[in-house]
Amino acid sequence: MATSSSLRRSPVSLPPSSASSSNLAVFFARHVFWPQGSAGAPFAGEFRPEAVLIAAAAFIALWKYQAGILRVIGACAVLGLLLSFVLG
Repeated sequence: MATSSSLRRSPVSLPPSSASSSNLAVFFARHVFWPQGSAGAPFAGEFRPEAVLIAAAAFIALWKYQAGILRVIGACAVLGLLLSFVLG
């Protein structure tokens, strides 16, 4: 028979909650979509619509077509690199 001391569990680190994950996604999106933004004016500067299009394409590939995450990340990286060469 198990005693109460043997039933105790060690503390387990839990994965981040969805709230902190979405906050991290918003943080990175803001810095990618508005690269010149600052803490005082987060949405100031040039808006990058090509980054929004790449992000939307990645979302559709992941959710609708169930594409693999590494394949989507690689495709987005190549597309972003090509766009940076073309658009300067």
